[in-house]
Amino acid sequence: NTSKNATNSYFVQVPHAIMKNGVEVITTHSIHNSLHSVGGIQMLLPLFSQIDMAKEENIEEEI
Repeated sequence: NTSKNATNSYFVQVPHAIMKNGVEVITTHSIHNSLHSVGGIQMLLPLFSQIDMAKEENIEEEI
């Protein structure tokens, strides 16, 4: 079976894909792991309190 051998040349008997030229690895993480990476929800809560704050505009005179 030449077609079977040609097909098998693209696959390996391990759970990892063969990396071809131009292929990039993409890793996904859960929300839980992402929050843990930045220090937990305690690090994000102060940012939420700033959402409703008035925007401070920097007014400078043109010379």
